[in-house]
Amino acid sequence: MADTAGNDVSAWPSHRTMQNPTKDRLLSQNVTGIIPLMISGPSLPPTQIGAAMGSSVNPLSDEGIYAALAGGEHWATDVFYDRVEETVNTVLFRLLSALDIDREPLMQQALERLVAGVVWKRLPPLCSLDGWVALMTQQVAFEALRDHVQRRESVDHDLTTESRPSREILLLALGKIKQTRAEAVIMHDVLGYEMQEISNLTGVSPARAQSRLSHGRKDVTALIQAILRKR
Repeated sequence: MADTAGNDVSAWPSHRTMQNPTKDRLLSQNVTGIIPLMISGPSLPPTQIGAAMGSSVNPLSDEGIYAALAGGEHWATDVFYDRVEETVNTVLFRLLSALDIDREPLMQQALERLVAGVVWKRLPPLCSLDGWVALMTQQVAFEALRDHVQRRESVDHDLTTESRPSREILLLALGKIKQTRAEAVIMHDVLGYEMQEISNLTGVSPARAQSRLSHGRKDVTALIQAILRKR
């Protein structure tokens, strides 16, 4: 699989191969601030939560974890983190590893949004947990990318240098286009999601999702060509 600049993104390493942030610190700093219910009240272990809910829901299924998070169960946050960690790390690495951006605070921010999304029932219907995690994480990454581009432009007034590699130019171009279009390019061309799932995740029709992808590719290509002409 190649990105819009022709790079083989399938060969990009997973962030699993790098040092991960400390899970306990992330959880203590962020999650309890989002879910006041977790601060008080007893917590049942996963083996007992299904019976307590009075249903046959598997407590370690996605639905069981969602219910436990919403109910303020302490163990559920840790289990949920383990469930989403690899996808979050991989998305942040693929999008930001070529740039001088600290990914650890973004990992914390993504985890906050994900847990809040589960608690407040913001998961789109008909989509996988992995796809939703990727979508939310790339939104965090895009915001950081756009801030990075704006800071770079305020200092350099030019994103072109002879030493800048092609993948960095692609990322800088993505940071300059409309977010919904960049989102489509990232989800499809960089992360490899199918158009139907992107449609489900973003709440638009497949035709609209395809239109965003097409326009995003054109925007990125035009920016890259403009950069290369200045070299």
